[in-house]
Amino acid sequence: MTIELSGLTFTNKADIVPQSGADQILNQGTANTLDGKDILIGTSTTSDFNTVGINNYYGAIYTGDGDDIITGIMDGWGYGIQNYNAKAIIDTGAGKDTITAKASTYGIYNIDATINMGAGKDTITATGGDTGISNGGTINTGDGSDIITGTATATDGSGYGGIFNNIDGIINTGNGNDIITGTGSPGIYNDGPINTGNGNDSIIANGGFNGMGNIFLGGQKDYLKGFGNGNFYGGDSKDTLELTSGTYTIGISGTTVSFTKGSAIMHTSEFEKLIAGNQTYDFSSLTNDQTIFIA
Repeated sequence: MTIELSGLTFTNKADIVPQSGADQILNQGTANTLDGKDILIGTSTTSDFNTVGINNYYGAIYTGDGDDIITGIMDGWGYGIQNYNAKAIIDTGAGKDTITAKASTYGIYNIDATINMGAGKDTITATGGDTGISNGGTINTGDGSDIITGTATATDGSGYGGIFNNIDGIINTGNGNDIITGTGSPGIYNDGPINTGNGNDSIIANGGFNGMGNIFLGGQKDYLKGFGNGNFYGGDSKDTLELTSGTYTIGISGTTVSFTKGSAIMHTSEFEKLIAGNQTYDFSSLTNDQTIFIA
């Protein structure tokens, strides 16, 4: 069964959709669940190609203030949550909100669309066979200590990794002690901007980075783990880069310190501390053409 969300009536209490069972959620209009601790769970168990747990297609979903939960599950070949088209928006308002998605292809597929989570300690968790989070739109988690986790379960490199932020994608986590973790092959593939704002932020790429986008860690003591193509800016305060195993050649040009391993080049600026296995270095002590080996 498929539930058209915009056709339902909601209250300022804790609304739950569906009230029982497991149904797919479709939204092609405007659905406003009002304030309250609302729960939306869309589940698709069909074996049809490209089916979706929650399909927000040209629609708008507003869950208002409160600790809201949105979950999309696709047991077959498709998407956990699809948020598609420039008119499409998922807005959870202020509160400690949670978005969770799981599917065989893409956990979250956010293309030309917007996800706004407002102020609060928000969490996005998505798992997909090819890609955990595929973003070609805008993801704003607002101020607060937010957590974004994307996991790709494919091990053959056939997908785009744990988090794929394409050239049209923007990820902003706002101010707060935010954590972004991508796990896959690569962990994070970034061709657009990722900005974590001020706070003691962490970005961890289990499986490395790829892409030619920019990652801005903002002010305060930030932590970046992983290696791969891209441009990385630590921002103000004492920021740390931790590299994984391999042999790296250092290149220095002005304020940019680059690390090369094979054909991959990682360009960094505004970092102060390097962790290389059981060794630590001050960035100011690194020299051009220096080689660092990490077992």
